Amino acid sequence: EDRLSAVWESWKISGQNNHHTVRAIYQNTIDYDTLPRFEPSLPDRTVLQGLGWENAIDLWAYSIDEESNDWELDWQVVYTSDWRCGVTIGADDFVDIHPQPGWLGSCDVTIRANDSLKTTDDTFRVDVLPVQAWVFLPIVMNSNP
Repeated sequence: EDRLSAVWESWKISGQNNHHTVRAIYQNTIDYDTLPRFEPSLPDRTVLQGLGWENAIDLWAYSIDEESNDWELDWQVVYTSDWRCGVTIGADDFVDIHPQPGWLGSCDVTIRANDSLKTTDDTFRVDVLPVQAWVFLPIVMNSNP
């Protein structure tokens, strides 16, 4: 046999005990892949009611994997405690926050990083606060033609 799968098939046909053989093969498996990780942890974000925040978190800046480049990782939102927070991940690997109109509150959002073999999760909080006041700056115009 020139492949481990062929050795295994021959062993099964031999009628010998499979239990200990499977344990021996499993024990000799070497896993070189490390988990992707969030370092530092994803930051909490505050958004004002009625406003959104494009590119609120750059996932490349917070994700590390020893064997993978940033562009080889994949992220997804796996949990949001309140869907009205409107948290998504764009094609550019940035977290975007667009709360539902009129909604106020907080939510916890869990993002999963995936290197195609292993995953890791991190959770951050989004607070949507009311606008307390609008500040308008004066406009200075030149009246001379």
